[in-house]
Amino acid sequence: MYIFICPFAYTYNTRLRSLISLLSWGVIYFLLLLLFVMVQNDGINYTEIMIFCVSIIIVYNNYEIGYIINDTETIKKEKKPTMRLGRNALDIYESNKLLIYGIRVCLSIVLTLFLIKILKVQGYYIISAWLILPVFIIYNSIRNRLNLALHFTLVTLRYCSPILIVLQPEHIINVILNVSFIFPLPNLIERCSEPRFDFSIFHKVKLNHNKWRVFYYFMATTITGLALYMKMLSEYVVFICCLYMLVYRVLSPLLIQKKNDYKII
Repeated sequence: MYIFICPFAYTYNTRLRSLISLLSWGVIYFLLLLLFVMVQNDGINYTEIMIFCVSIIIVYNNYEIGYIINDTETIKKEKKPTMRLGRNALDIYESNKLLIYGIRVCLSIVLTLFLIKILKVQGYYIISAWLILPVFIIYNSIRNRLNLALHFTLVTLRYCSPILIVLQPEHIINVILNVSFIFPLPNLIERCSEPRFDFSIFHKVKLNHNKWRVFYYFMATTITGLALYMKMLSEYVVFICCLYMLVYRVLSPLLIQKKNDYKII
């Protein structure tokens, strides 16, 4: 029962499932967003850390509602569904679904009020975290190429929401574009390469995800670095975050291989 109501437990048990995947999530989500905030904001104080952590809980609590709907309700309409839950877990869900969703929604409401009333975050910056729910519901009801746009929107909301809530920027669109360039955009291109979407451009090219990620962040780092040098770009945040991701994408396969070597020994 706990995986249905405890934030992050559902993600770990159905999407990550290993320490390596959990560490990877920490690097490409939590630490990446924290780096973005610190660079954009020239540092971070205790209150902002609290806002950051609470906002991530809201985002993932709402995101996991979408995961749960997908893994329990959407599969009933599919001919060959991906089964991420066992029979016992599905029975627990069916017997407690109203309680599960009720606890989840109440938790997000309480944390939202905490941000607004105690930490003094302006309410409209938190809307992005709540938009995850309707977008995910639509996403779960569609199975065609429109899923790509909806998935891109979901990933963008997942990455942008904590940053918007902490920074409360005047130029929201600028932040969204910067964040989208760092992760949601390359993730969208990877998704487009999946056979089920049947894009002809990928028929003759088998996209190697590891090589693609290194290539993307190398190009992104190079382009933003040149733009900074030529004074065509005034902010360092995208360059630093892309460089961070490039270093991680280069090193992560080596670290995983090293771990596997130790296992063999």
